[in-house]
Amino acid sequence: MIINKLLDWLLPVCCDLCHGSVENACLCQTCRDKITKTTPCCQLCQAGLEIDGTCGACITLQPKFDKVYTLGDYQTSLSDLITGLKFHGKLNHSRTLSELWIKHLPGFYQNDKLPELIISVPLHKNRLKQRGFNQAVEIARPIAKKFKLSLDKFSCIRIKATKPQLSLPPKERQHNVAGAFAIKKSISASHVAIVDDVFTTGYTVNALATLLKQQGIKRIDVWCCARTQLR
Repeated sequence: MIINKLLDWLLPVCCDLCHGSVENACLCQTCRDKITKTTPCCQLCQAGLEIDGTCGACITLQPKFDKVYTLGDYQTSLSDLITGLKFHGKLNHSRTLSELWIKHLPGFYQNDKLPELIISVPLHKNRLKQRGFNQAVEIARPIAKKFKLSLDKFSCIRIKATKPQLSLPPKERQHNVAGAFAIKKSISASHVAIVDDVFTTGYTVNALATLLKQQGIKRIDVWCCARTQLR
């Protein structure tokens, strides 16, 4: 106990973003308060709408996933956490994002059952070698441990080296991820969650969800840390 208090004094815990002091958390309250979610929104993909309902993109796409859950919009604190993790190797940001999920998931599933299995969106081997880690795996691992869920990192693979979706105009994104994934072995779960960092058009998770539905999986939830709201 004394040693822990001494360490806290010598190495005070600070906010991952603004470096202000915090207690038993990764983000200070000010940075947490900057996380916002657009409402009303699409009941499937969380796109902002004038009234709650289903957006035109989901009506057209008819996605294979059943529901998207997000922590908030891709701006301010969330965008800083995600870009720091993906492009600057700040692995402590994955811990912060996991902490936010752990806090919010019980509310998201208050009247529902959690998925049996978590599947992280796979990176192509070249991207994985370049980055050194899969951000979706790093985010998902503490969540799986906390809620005693299985984390499947190997059944799904990315066989096509796609361009980053955020760098492409919306019309090119569906073609970019077409044929990008493959299933190495059968998955027995009936309810799974796909974990990814950013949801924009949904083409990436839908490409993976399509393969998973072909495996006989009945329900697919998507846990994306942030939702890009297209203007």
